[in-house]
Amino acid sequence: MGCSASLEDSGYINNRGPTHTIHPPPTKNHTYGNFYNGYHSPASPPSYDYSLHSRQQEPTNQLTWYPNQPPGIASYHHGVATINPPLAPPQIKTSQQAGAKSKRISKTKGPQASQETVSKTPGRTIHPSRETSSPKDHSNSRSVIKDEAEVWRSGMKLEEPEPEEELEEPHPDHELILGVTEDYVAFKKRLEGTLDGTLYEDPDFPADNSSLFLDAEKNQNIVWKRPSEICNEPRMFVDGTSREDVIQGTLSDCWFLAACAGIAQHKDLVRKIIPENQSLVPPGYVGAIHFKFWRFGRWVDVVIDDRLPTKNNRLVFASSSEKNEFWPALMEKAYAKLNGTYQGLSGGMAADAFVDLTGGLSEVFLFTQESVSADFYALLYKGAMTRAFMACSKKNPNFQNVTADDSGIVPGHSYTITDAQVVFLNTNKKKKKNKKKSEAITKLLRVRNPWGNSTEWTGDWSDNSSKWKKLEAEERERMNPKRQDDGEFWMSFEDFCKKFNSVIMCTLGPDFDGDGKADINESGGGFHMLDMRGHWIKNVSAGGCANFDTFYSNPQFSFTLLQPDDIHSADSDEKRGKCSIIIAVIQEYRRSKKNLAPKKQQIGFRIYETDDPDHPQSQQELQHLSEVGRSGSFINYRQVYRRFTLAPGSYIILPSTFNPNISGSFMVRVFTEKRAVCKTLGSFVET
Repeated sequence: MGCSASLEDSGYINNRGPTHTIHPPPTKNHTYGNFYNGYHSPASPPSYDYSLHSRQQEPTNQLTWYPNQPPGIASYHHGVATINPPLAPPQIKTSQQAGAKSKRISKTKGPQASQETVSKTPGRTIHPSRETSSPKDHSNSRSVIKDEAEVWRSGMKLEEPEPEEELEEPHPDHELILGVTEDYVAFKKRLEGTLDGTLYEDPDFPADNSSLFLDAEKNQNIVWKRPSEICNEPRMFVDGTSREDVIQGTLSDCWFLAACAGIAQHKDLVRKIIPENQSLVPPGYVGAIHFKFWRFGRWVDVVIDDRLPTKNNRLVFASSSEKNEFWPALMEKAYAKLNGTYQGLSGGMAADAFVDLTGGLSEVFLFTQESVSADFYALLYKGAMTRAFMACSKKNPNFQNVTADDSGIVPGHSYTITDAQVVFLNTNKKKKKNKKKSEAITKLLRVRNPWGNSTEWTGDWSDNSSKWKKLEAEERERMNPKRQDDGEFWMSFEDFCKKFNSVIMCTLGPDFDGDGKADINESGGGFHMLDMRGHWIKNVSAGGCANFDTFYSNPQFSFTLLQPDDIHSADSDEKRGKCSIIIAVIQEYRRSKKNLAPKKQQIGFRIYETDDPDHPQSQQELQHLSEVGRSGSFINYRQVYRRFTLAPGSYIILPSTFNPNISGSFMVRVFTEKRAVCKTLGSFVET
C-alpha cells in the first residue's frame, strides 16, 4: 500500500536536492516551527483574519502569529509563514552551499520593495536576502506495508525524475487537451454509431504499459480486465458513495484517494464529477465511462474505457470496500489519463487533488503540539459543519520506512478528516441522589486512513477504547464508533495535535457549479469570485520579480473593492470597515505530452494601491505606488495564494515568475465577501 510523502514533507517524492540546516535567530514572544523546505499540501480557514500589514517583510521559514489572530493558528500560505513584527531571517546552510553567498540582482525602487534571492535548484522556495534552502531527497520514499506493493513501485523506478517541459512561449489551448474529450456530446454520438455491439477501447489511454509507466518497456505482468470479467453484477455505485468506499492499492496516490474519500460524502459533487446514468452492464453499456475534473478554470470531460489493471483477478490500484463497486478504480484511471500515466499519480499534493475535484480553494495549516490552541479546533469544527474538505498528515523523518508507529498512525501518509464533534463526559464514578453530575468537555475528530484496513489509531477514543464507556448511551449512539477494521477512527483533539502536524482545508467558495454565481453555504453566507487569465511571454511580458527593472512589464490586473464586509461578532476592531479578500495565482499545469510533466516555475505576486484601475502602470508610475501586500516567497507550486484585509478602494496585482523571460500561462482568482470589480489591464508597453 503506497503512500505519498506527507503534506508537510512533500507532495512530490521525485524532488531531489541537498539537505539544509536552519538556525533560527533569538527572539521574544514568538513560537517557531520549521516548515521543511516548503513542501506541503494546502488547507484553509474561512473566517479568521489573515491581514497583511503595509510594512511587510518577506516570509521566512518560521512559524509566527499575527497579534490580531486567535492564538494557535499560523498565517500560512503554502507552508510559508509571514513574520509580523519583522524579524531577521534565519541563517540557512545547505549541505552543498555552506558558506556560499547569495546572488543579488538590482531591485525595483519603490515603497517597501525588498530584494529577493535567486534559486538555481528546482524544487525549493526562494527566500529574500539569504541563501536558499533545498528539498530533501524523497526519491526513496516508499511503503513497506506489502511486499507486492514494494515490488510494484521498485519496478516503476520512481527515483528517476519525470522529464519536465521547457517552454519558449506559452502553449495555445488546443495543445493542452491531453486526456480531455473536447466535445463529449459529439463523441458520444460518434461512439454510438461505430461500435456495432463491440465495446469501446480508448486509443489515447490503451490497456498496455504505456498507460502505466513513463517507460513503456517495463513489464509487470498486468492483465487488463473489464469489471464484468472481474466479478458478477459489476456496478458503478453500490448504495451511493461513502468515504468507506475508497481503498488504496499499490500506487502511491493516497494524496488523491484521501481527496476522493472527502468528496464521496457530498452527493451533489459526486454527480458533478461522475455524470449519472452510466452502467457497467447492458443495456446502455458500451465500455466507455465519462468523468469531469476542474482544470485551469473550467470543468473538462475525460472519457476512458473500463479496462482496469489486475493481477490474479484483483485490482492492482484503487478499489472499493464493496467488491462489485468500481467508481474509485475508474475515477483513479480517468485522473491517471489526465496526468499522462498511472505513474503520474505517484506522489502529489492533496490540495491539488481537492482543487481538481471541486474547483474550490485549498489552503494549508502547519502546527505543533505546543503551539496549537482551542481556536484551531474551532476552525476544524467549522470546516466539518460547513462541508469543507479536509485532509491531514504527519511529516515522516524516515522516508525509507513508511509504516505505522506504535499508535497505529502512519507518518508521511495522507488521511481524511471526516467529522468533528464535542462530547460531554460524566466524570462522577457514582451518581448520587440530588447531586448534579459533573461533566467534562472533550473535543474529538474522526479521521480515515485511505488504506481502509486495520491500520488505525489505537489510543484513547479508538474503536475499542474504554473511553466510550464514559458517554451516555444516547451520546455513544450518536457518535457511532465502528468496531471494525475499516481505517476510520475517532481521536481526541489533543492526541490529534500530537500525531499530526499539517491540515489541508478546501472550501468550495463561489461558482462551484460553474454557473457564474456565488454559491451559498449552509450558514447562508457566500463569496464572489472572478477569474482572469494572462500569459508570460519571453521578451514581451515575462518581466520577472521586483528585483528586475522589467518587473512592470508583467501582465497587470486591477480589482476595486466597493464596500466593506458585513460586521461579524468575531471580527477584530482592525477588520471592521475593511474587506476580506483571497488572491490566488495558478500557473498552467496541464500536460501537452504524455511523458513530459509541465514545469512548475517559482511564482508570486505583489499588490499595489492605485487611483487608476483602468490602465497598466509604467515602471516610473509603479515606483510611486504603495505596496500593500505580496504572496511571499516565490515557490514552484501549482498555486500561490494569500488572504488579505484591505480598505475599500482600487488595487493592482502583478503576478510574475521569479526570473524574467520565462514563458507560461496563468490565472488570477479573486475571492471576496462583497462584490468587486476586476479588470485585465495587460502589460505596459513603452511607446
